[in-house]
Amino acid sequence: MNRKSISHLIFISVLMLAVLACSLGGSAGSAPTEMSSESQDSAASATSVASSTIEGICTNPYFPAVLNASWTYKSSGTSKGEYLFTDVVTEVRADGFTISTDFGDTTKSNEWSCSPEGLQVYQTGSGDQSAGLSVTSGQFQLDATILNAQGVTLPEKIDPGDQWIQTYDYQTEGNLGGNVMTSTGTVESRFEALGVESITTPAGTFQAVKIREETRETGSGTIGGATLNSTSESITFYWFVDGVGRVRTETTGSRMETTELQSYSIP
Repeated sequence: MNRKSISHLIFISVLMLAVLACSLGGSAGSAPTEMSSESQDSAASATSVASSTIEGICTNPYFPAVLNASWTYKSSGTSKGEYLFTDVVTEVRADGFTISTDFGDTTKSNEWSCSPEGLQVYQTGSGDQSAGLSVTSGQFQLDATILNAQGVTLPEKIDPGDQWIQTYDYQTEGNLGGNVMTSTGTVESRFEALGVESITTPAGTFQAVKIREETRETGSGTIGGATLNSTSESITFYWFVDGVGRVRTETTGSRMETTELQSYSIP
């Protein structure tokens, strides 16, 4: 296997974990527009349901984690072209919840944990406690462990100008067509709330809080006996809507991609 293929496979291992830290959503600024009556009714309904259903430390206006709530997105800009995926809340607990993502040919589950400070995209602890991720697609299989997580992904309260940091270490073991691959590394994400602006997606027009995330990933991995060290940086903009959740994401740098909300349902 040539060096270019090795580099690509190890980057996939690193990227799978980085995606967990980038589960926010945003878009570029757009001119204010009037929300359609259908979108207004839908957004208002989502807000009232989220407020009356979610209680305790998992309450977050920008992530209404109601059981069976779902969000369908379209992603574009990557080498694989456009694709759809759907996030569904499949379990809700007093201290966390589970989001299952269906890509059509691939599925994965993320465990979110809750604290008075906010939501964390993986449930983890100190010492021997860790979070896990398992991804299987065709001949590709990856098991990942997240360790030493610090900070939150989405604070309990967000005001323009707020800044926060999240870091974690990861270990992965996987297999691609019989080739065993492993990797370890560290991810640091720095977030800043830039303000509120109008954003339009196929799901409607919303007033959304815009968040900037700057992520740096450093790691090393092996596949088929070859070793490669990697460092990547990216900037992501997310848009979150009170009572709805993530509506758009734009990523630049080593992982260019745009994701928009197509539809959503919050029981």
